[in-house]
Amino acid sequence: MEEVIVTSGDDLLSIFRRNYRHLRVHIIRNTCLELNEMTILKSNNAILEIIGEGEGDDRPIISCNAHSIFKVLGRRPTLSIKNIKLVHSCVNAPPDVGACIFGLYLSKIVLEDCSLESCCGFGLWFVQQASADIKNCCITSTNRSGIASFGQAQVNIFNTLIHDCKIHAVCARGDTKINLNNCELKKSGNRAIYAYHRVELNLDSCQIHLTTNKDYFAIDLWSCDDRVPMVALEEKRLRNASSEFIPKVTSEHFVEDRISILKFTMVNTTVTANSGCFCRIREGNNNKVLQRIENCKIFGNLNDDIVYSNQEVAPNPVESIAEYCWKYEVDDNHSNWKKYDKNDNNLIESMYQDFLKDVSSAHRFQLQYPHDRYEINLHDMTQTNLNSHFMRIIKRENT
Repeated sequence: MEEVIVTSGDDLLSIFRRNYRHLRVHIIRNTCLELNEMTILKSNNAILEIIGEGEGDDRPIISCNAHSIFKVLGRRPTLSIKNIKLVHSCVNAPPDVGACIFGLYLSKIVLEDCSLESCCGFGLWFVQQASADIKNCCITSTNRSGIASFGQAQVNIFNTLIHDCKIHAVCARGDTKINLNNCELKKSGNRAIYAYHRVELNLDSCQIHLTTNKDYFAIDLWSCDDRVPMVALEEKRLRNASSEFIPKVTSEHFVEDRISILKFTMVNTTVTANSGCFCRIREGNNNKVLQRIENCKIFGNLNDDIVYSNQEVAPNPVESIAEYCWKYEVDDNHSNWKKYDKNDNNLIESMYQDFLKDVSSAHRFQLQYPHDRYEINLHDMTQTNLNSHFMRIIKRENT
């Protein structure tokens, strides 16, 4: 193991770039280190430990204005940070992206006695099979969610405060597993917890309070279908090369439906004083939410009951163009949004028929979900996410 002591003015990036198997970096108190590039840890089984001296305001600060401060990927590399303040800024990074720490593949993240803030993206972002142990930390002032865990990531969070997140405190999807023990989720912009697909979520002795948006549930659980289109690479190439190419869309473009079971356990937890309602559970015929709520205190929210609804389709796929629209527009300057109740089938059908008359020559329109906008092209039957510019084939049903 190699050990290094760092003070103000030292080139931290050059230290991180050394060829090492196990590097331990000690940063003395009252040290502020500014990085203008992201630190990438990708060597298989490599270990990077960063340990700060001091307490409270005397703790060292590492700030970075790149996509993320740390990006950890590869086969079982470990990033361990103790007693450090991480500040992720947006000077050289696009808005709404990145994180203080971005864990991918089989990476392992260990945080203890740290504080994290990101005016640009997530506090912590885990995808694929990343894993994390977070203890005695504070995640605050994030432009997106405090912790985002997708894919098959596994995250354990102990005695941690997550507050003042612009979107959600915790956002989870896929087959991820999250355990929160003795944590406080406070002042989330939308939801405190948003979990969908087949997430396993366990809360023990936590506090959830003071969400700020009355239109969102404090806890939102959605067991839903996350099938994805299987589009041949040749079709993608031809479609991008020629606007005249019209691909055949059949059931073979989609993975077969899978039964989704979302598991939710909440014990000894207080959910109170949220601007929105307590909890919503959405499930369908083949998709279920297995819940266990014991010894919890739930009071002072907009509504303290669990709201159940039957809704099987995930946020991203769009199967029936009319059924899952929240808004649509036909005006090129994006000013003619028309809202409607997506549960009113008669209203949807009448508005959709009006829409067909309006756009008989344009052959396209746009959808807007809570956080994304899509353009639907009726000529080649494609859906384009206007945020990520990712294009995919869609299906039409009864339209």
